[in-house]
Amino acid sequence: MKKGREQRKKRKLGIIKGIIIKFDIFVSKPDRFLKPVRFAMNTNYRSSQLVILPLLLVLLIISCSIHKKEAFNKEVKVVVKDTLRNHNDDLYKILYATVAELEHCSKRDSVFYPLDDRDTSAIDLRMLAVGRIIDAEKINAVCVSSPDNPTIDFYEYHVNKWVKIGSDTSERDIIRMAFKDYDGDHKNEILLEGQGNMNGNNWNSFYHYSNANKIEYSGSFFSGQYKDTVVNHSNYIKVVYEGSWYSNQEKTLYQWINGKLIPLKSVELELKKADLKHNALWIKYYENPTRDCDTLVLKFKKTYRDRNQKMFHLWEDFFKHIN
Repeated sequence: MKKGREQRKKRKLGIIKGIIIKFDIFVSKPDRFLKPVRFAMNTNYRSSQLVILPLLLVLLIISCSIHKKEAFNKEVKVVVKDTLRNHNDDLYKILYATVAELEHCSKRDSVFYPLDDRDTSAIDLRMLAVGRIIDAEKINAVCVSSPDNPTIDFYEYHVNKWVKIGSDTSERDIIRMAFKDYDGDHKNEILLEGQGNMNGNNWNSFYHYSNANKIEYSGSFFSGQYKDTVVNHSNYIKVVYEGSWYSNQEKTLYQWINGKLIPLKSVELELKKADLKHNALWIKYYENPTRDCDTLVLKFKKTYRDRNQKMFHLWEDFFKHIN
């Protein structure tokens, strides 16, 4: 875009330069242009001045308009730059002020929410958590820009300076934060929760502190019912989804692997006809063939009957071996 503006500017200057050259010729050799006019109108040399003056006025107007446009563009750039700088200044002022409060706090796992009692209309922030949210040593911050389609930024206070150590965007709403060690590595994961629907289900998005000293996305699921448990040093999350009467019922087993929340297997019950007249069901079973990414592959789809003991126990006892 910058190159296009420069080309348009050069074209305008070229037109003006051409007009000026014509003026020089016109003034230096007026007889070349005005001789037919003198013959027809019997005027003198003063008539050339009457032609030049309006043309000079047009040239002056064009030059002024170009100058004003350039000045306006420069002014807009300065305003935008100042706005961004002020936004960051406001955020970092709050972060540094909260560090001072943390240093005088007796609890090593304290977390502050400094915007809860503050007018945030001046800065584009919705939620901010600051404190020892990862472990008892580091001081980190999580900033969510707005409840809808937010940007999420992660910071760490290192050597008396705040440094951004991760960023993400979400198409889901975010209204709550939680911090807990879900994978047993003695570092809390960050859970960002969305607004629940009429059935109490919401998006749950997880972030972890990686070995590269970054905060990264781990995984997510849509449900209001889940339980995390540890079996033989393996960390699992058991998720149950129950929506409206016409929706599928789902059970999914997740495991924490290398900081990622990986679905291992899942089972669903689905109405064959959602018309309030039939109650026949499909049962669908999925497994993850990779164990290192969010991939579930359908293994089979069959008619579900309670008298079929194998299908019955697959659904009813899906989490039984996971205590």
